[in-house]
Amino acid sequence: MNLREADAVMHIIVNQFLTREFLVITPYNAQKELIANRLRDAIRKRYSQGESNVTVTFANERVHSVNTVQGQEADVIIFGAVQTSELGFLKNKRRMNVALTHAKDRLVVVAHMALFRNRRGRKCLLAALLRKMEKITPLVNSKQLSTGFRLDFKRIV
Repeated sequence: MNLREADAVMHIIVNQFLTREFLVITPYNAQKELIANRLRDAIRKRYSQGESNVTVTFANERVHSVNTVQGQEADVIIFGAVQTSELGFLKNKRRMNVALTHAKDRLVVVAHMALFRNRRGRKCLLAALLRKMEKITPLVNSKQLSTGFRLDFKRIV
């Protein structure tokens, strides 16, 4: 589990995508449960304040592990890499392909970038994707998110 990453994913969902068609995909069941629990809490809070008509079961439908997301798509995919020091699951190209190819419109990757800049991490599929993304749009760090930062998507044709 990665608590800081779960916080970043929640910030992104609640502030930008709660009313959009989105899926959260993460490699590990423990991280999936952590994010789903936090999303349920956020939905309960908004619902009790009259700010949302989304029910708590929404969290179960929108947060998945790579193994449970098969066959689903969404406008927005938020992928949480979890790892900060070892690649683990992220080395498996086939499973990473499944995780990263379900977005119809936008892919948001939440990851510890230092892992993908070191010698071991640079060779994985996600690192190659992040290097290409970095050329198109600036990366955002978690400190920026905590100040109310909103992700800015530019259409690249």
